[in-house]
Amino acid sequence: MNILIAPNNYYVMPGLALLQSLFDNEKETLDIYVLYAGLTEDNIELISNLVKKNGGNLHFIEIPDGIFDNAPTSIHITKEAYYRLMAHTLLPKELHKILYLDLDIVTVSSLKALYDQDFKDHGTDCYFVVCEGPGGSKREWTVYENLNIPKGYPYFNAGVLLMNLDLLRSEVAPDLMINYIAEHSDVLKYHDQDTLNALFYDRVKYVDWHIFNQTILHIKDKQEADERLKNAALIHYAGSDKPWNYNYSSWYFSLFWKYADRAGLKKLKYKTYIKRFFWHIKNKLHK
Repeated sequence: MNILIAPNNYYVMPGLALLQSLFDNEKETLDIYVLYAGLTEDNIELISNLVKKNGGNLHFIEIPDGIFDNAPTSIHITKEAYYRLMAHTLLPKELHKILYLDLDIVTVSSLKALYDQDFKDHGTDCYFVVCEGPGGSKREWTVYENLNIPKGYPYFNAGVLLMNLDLLRSEVAPDLMINYIAEHSDVLKYHDQDTLNALFYDRVKYVDWHIFNQTILHIKDKQEADERLKNAALIHYAGSDKPWNYNYSSWYFSLFWKYADRAGLKKLKYKTYIKRFFWHIKNKLHK
């Protein structure tokens, strides 16, 4: 199984939790491809040691200087989010498909059923297998209008992408997505995700987000959170609230730290839990 990630130095820590969860839940050998620019030697070593310890194969691919330097970014959407847009031109030609995962994800069971999907949808060859998102997304019609997407198409979340590398190489020009970003940067609210939706909305195959892109969003209570977890193959901590922060206020906090602990981050886990304990006390006293 080929897995693609694109960490920066900040996201290496949650990336280790993601990788550990993959190794814990997959039976077959994993080939981990890392698109990067500017990772420190220490962080490269952390990733290398974890993959080696778990018997995986690791492939680092450095991004050429200057690509996406002018792409719009935000607090939780970094330049690295755009790297998947160039995957079909950067990855080895012998790779036919790869599963891209955002780094704010942990898996809870095997993703083989997703990875083994074909790329046919009603007889059409598709570039990606995707999920509507996040978590049954609330439609923002201004996004559709800005991107010229017909309203009959779901808007997909780009944090989980099974990529048809053969079709992308044969039909998508290397600079297509870079040019789109340059020409539409003023309307890209969700940046790289908007780009993918605008260009490929009618050439994607959908699978069930309840299983393959279950987010922490739009969950009303613990009962619903427990039910969603039962059905999910992965949990996606979409949005700005992240479980590696002590003041995280959404669902599945302990699940993230279960894998982070196994990935060698036990000391960081204890520090975060201690800070979280005092944060809860402070909130209760304040109330």
